[in-house]
Amino acid sequence: MRGEPSTNLINLLARLRLATAAQVQSMAPRVRRLAGDLGDFESVWVDALAQCRLLTPFQAAEINAGRGDTLLHGPYVLAQPIGQPHFAACYSARHAETRRLVRMYIVSHPQTNSAAAARTLTQLAETLALLRGPGAAVIEEAGISGEGVWAICPAVEGTSAVDWMVENGRFSPQVVLSIARAMLERLADLERLGVVHGDLSAHNLWLQASGQLVLPMPGLRGVVRPSEGYGFGDLQPEAYDTLAPERIAAGTPPSTTTDLYACGCLWWHLLTGRPPFAGGNSLAKLKAVHTARATDVRHLAPEVPEVLAQAIDHCMARDPLERPQSTSEVAKLIGLPTRSGANLLAESLRQQAPLWHRSPGARRRPRIRRARPRATTVLATATVLLLIALWPAWRRGGAQHATDAPATHSAALKAAPTSVATSDSSAPNSGGAPAHVDPSIALASATAVAETSGPEDLVLPADTTLRLGELELRTGQLVRGRPGQRPLVRLAAEGLTVNRENVIFEGIDFVWESETGQAKRARGAAMLVVAAQTVEFRGCSFSANDDDPPAAVTWIGSEENSPATGGEITLRDCALSGVTAVVDCQAPGDLAVDVHNSLCVAGGPMVRLHEAPQPTQSVTIALNHVTARGDSAVLECRYDRLEEQLGPIAITADDSAIDGNPRGGLLLFTGSQRPDALLRAIRWSGAGSIVTERTAVAVWRNGGKRQQTLPEDELEIAGLVRSQVEFAGSADGPPSASRVVRWQVPLRSSDPPGADTNGLFLPRL
Repeated sequence: MRGEPSTNLINLLARLRLATAAQVQSMAPRVRRLAGDLGDFESVWVDALAQCRLLTPFQAAEINAGRGDTLLHGPYVLAQPIGQPHFAACYSARHAETRRLVRMYIVSHPQTNSAAAARTLTQLAETLALLRGPGAAVIEEAGISGEGVWAICPAVEGTSAVDWMVENGRFSPQVVLSIARAMLERLADLERLGVVHGDLSAHNLWLQASGQLVLPMPGLRGVVRPSEGYGFGDLQPEAYDTLAPERIAAGTPPSTTTDLYACGCLWWHLLTGRPPFAGGNSLAKLKAVHTARATDVRHLAPEVPEVLAQAIDHCMARDPLERPQSTSEVAKLIGLPTRSGANLLAESLRQQAPLWHRSPGARRRPRIRRARPRATTVLATATVLLLIALWPAWRRGGAQHATDAPATHSAALKAAPTSVATSDSSAPNSGGAPAHVDPSIALASATAVAETSGPEDLVLPADTTLRLGELELRTGQLVRGRPGQRPLVRLAAEGLTVNRENVIFEGIDFVWESETGQAKRARGAAMLVVAAQTVEFRGCSFSANDDDPPAAVTWIGSEENSPATGGEITLRDCALSGVTAVVDCQAPGDLAVDVHNSLCVAGGPMVRLHEAPQPTQSVTIALNHVTARGDSAVLECRYDRLEEQLGPIAITADDSAIDGNPRGGLLLFTGSQRPDALLRAIRWSGAGSIVTERTAVAVWRNGGKRQQTLPEDELEIAGLVRSQVEFAGSADGPPSASRVVRWQVPLRSSDPPGADTNGLFLPRL
């Protein structure tokens, strides 16, 4: 009946303590004005309540979307979303009974069991009760929220350090010194209670107008995400700015030394205005944090106090044993917080924003002054013109010298009696020619040799076909051909083993050669077997033309470390044809696969798992400008049985094009048990990617029985749309034939999705 709200709406608002039945009934006149000639639908009543500020816009939107009950978490009702850490959703919330305003963190998928995580957070709240106060933001209460957990802290006011730097630039060195001293005082209190903060960053440092600072929610990230690393790259890149390298390499939980490492990174960030490590995506950031060394802060902020610079150097030591082992050690170096330091911070927070941040009406139009050019200006202009005129001659002279040096070096290499795979810088070399060491390549036919051009590069010849049985590698070595040449490597049987860390293969064509005259492994064959944690392929190709093709890369775990430490496999500008899988994971532990601007034609899945990830493990697949044609799924998971709780599988597909086989799908599950737990564990995100209309989303193969296409609504996929796709040619043509030339849906860019095939190469078999 017109003028009457629905009973469901009244009951929902009563459960949420947002409005009484009388308050809802009083909205009738406003509802009639809003509805006009239309019916007074339930959404109109909700809009009326929002206009009268009985509901926040966020609450109204959730109720209209049918998610009203999700506003209630324990005794707290969500009010509106606010700035949040990268690993949790953060909201302003109120207690349903007392109306107390709090800040609530909700973690939808903790790495551990939700019930266990909630118990640990409750115990942590009891431990942190001694630190509660007006300026503290420690955990006070926690509970279970569906499959996730929630935790609350007081609604403390403050501006994050990263937001302040967006408007005002970097902090002055003296202010950073004051911040560092105050931070160490807060961390010392946590250290005495045996609590590790675990999430120190510019996003999680709040600065108050009084000059005080807040380090909110200590211990939360360590409870819900005890493991970090390549297999847990499901967060934004900024979430890893201050992560200690050993947490990536070994998956260790946060500790006092990792907190101090984060302090060094944070102070470096405040002094320079940018994080110490760059990275355009999560995997790139993790790799930079793991392998790179930060620039000395004095180079970017020369006015930094020496004691603070030394503290940053000590805290950012890559070896945990070389760092300070307690906050008191660092406090002795930089001193204790002072009242004058707090006043200096407060004064910095009160400073006016730059002129370009103010409104146009507040700006004063500067008066233009015209003056004659001074003699110095004329002289400087003439000097610049003279340099421009002489530059071509200088450049020709420099180029002549540059071309002379390589010729001499090349002659020296040809004069060497035997080429070697690597150079030994410690070996004596009196004549200027390359040192003689034992060859590092064992060849099936001893006619092919390799040469070196430095202690790190292993240069393979391209004038003959290589049939490698063994390749001795060094950590961090670049394996490539001579400039402008592509070595062709034929592999068979056991494939080629990579057992050194951070090896990079560049511009090499790997071809699978069918076995003749001897039995071949029926299953599990691989072109390259990676027994290391990290390997990268740049501009390589993998080709197989066989009834029983191999995988391009099989990861079996590191020989030096436990397989559980995880692995990272990167492919950039690569082309693959006829392989049964791009990456075949045959070891437990975390796995991160990053595929950028690559083409996979008539191949298997991008990643194949032989068991589902355990709750403490994770799998990350990042596709960026990737084209897949034929029966090329993104993920295949084979399993015997599934646990109720599995580790996360994060898939990110940006600007990619996938044309799968109708018999397959984007996701392929093979096992006797229905893969409901796997569907819950998968998180698909990205933007600008398309999939052909004939490709299914998820397919379940139940042993030898007929396969079943799973309902698409059981899996949430973001950033992927269906579209008809037209390629430049057939899939069995060269890489240029797989360029996307037409599609029928609007994307975020006018550039075609998929790989840029101009730089990709596949040899003719």
